[in-house]
Amino acid sequence: MKVKTANLIDGDLKFSVTLIEIENAVLAFYSATDSPKLGTIAIAIPQTKGHPSVSSVLLGARNSIVTKILAERLSQYFNKITLVSTHLEEITDNQSGRTLLQLTQQICTQEVEK
Repeated sequence: MKVKTANLIDGDLKFSVTLIEIENAVLAFYSATDSPKLGTIAIAIPQTKGHPSVSSVLLGARNSIVTKILAERLSQYFNKITLVSTHLEEITDNQSGRTLLQLTQQICTQEVEK
């Protein structure tokens, strides 16, 4: 099991992600607080031969579009089933989308600290 964390500040807001990678899946918790919290949840399954990738929002409505996009991106990058949670309080997809995608790129390229 690998665990990574990353933070990014955008104006007055501090975004964070905690990513847990296990053998066949990735779990990511995005938050606009100092500690991970469960929020809107989406799952994505990577593309396989002849079949497009599949994703769905499982729970919640707030930030559902960006949550689904993040799940798809991580699933594609890691080629694993991906479960993503976003807990962003009253922040909209428009306010958070670009920043969370930057945070995703940062966590994907980050080496695991030992």
